[in-house]
Amino acid sequence: GGVDKALLPEMAMLKLAGQMETELTTEEALHEEKERLWTVGGIFHGYNDYPEALEYYEKALKFWEDNHVDKEDEDVALMSFAIGTIYKLLGSWETARKHFSRSLTIKTRLWGGGHLSTILGQRLLDETIQQDHTWEIQHNMYVPTEGPGAWIDLGPAELDLSSSEMDPDSPRFVNIP
Repeated sequence: GGVDKALLPEMAMLKLAGQMETELTTEEALHEEKERLWTVGGIFHGYNDYPEALEYYEKALKFWEDNHVDKEDEDVALMSFAIGTIYKLLGSWETARKHFSRSLTIKTRLWGGGHLSTILGQRLLDETIQQDHTWEIQHNMYVPTEGPGAWIDLGPAELDLSSSEMDPDSPRFVNIP
């Protein structure tokens, strides 16, 4: 559901705080504006208004990328992770996977594969891949073949490690008699 904005005076104050009279030129001012957008998104997220949360999270990420020198820093990793979480909640698996993957790449470079945040990112990326795979199974239930039975397509081609689509050992295709 939507957020009753009348019940959120802090949101109005955050928006007013964003009406800066000077142009954003310093690192501190850039960080403050990114945090303002991020906080508004967090308020919507807290009220389960995911489309609004997503709008502000994406504005914060775009603002940071457009105005900050390092496009692959810790802030980008954390913002990409949160955006991926919202897309996952909305069932947009492919977009969630893209954001989780970006976040995981940055986190792995910054902190290594053993860091708790990196491990969590990998788990959510794996879950998203599995959900996307499940969706494809449900929407592409079978591929008819000549002869008895049918082949059920179990997912995207990049998951198929076999040499042939009709390989009985393929993890992607199963023959149903």
